[in-house]
Amino acid sequence: MMSDASEVRSDVSEILRRILKYDGPVTTSLGKNNIDCWDSIRHLTLVASLEEHFSITISLDEMVEMTSVDAIQRVLSRYGV
Repeated sequence: MMSDASEVRSDVSEILRRILKYDGPVTTSLGKNNIDCWDSIRHLTLVASLEEHFSITISLDEMVEMTSVDAIQRVLSRYGV
């Protein structure tokens, strides 16, 4: 699924805000270390939401890698998103 980069960023931001109930600025450096509520359960929910939204299946190694917005975007780009 090929998408416009700004559309992908917007979609990722929207999903992240919804799952983490976060209303601050979403930057590429935002990650598990910056948001207290980004716990393991919300992380799995975030990954599942990204998979559903972009119609992809993320590997376990990639799930572990996805600790920031930047890392999420890198993983998604591997799927042509």
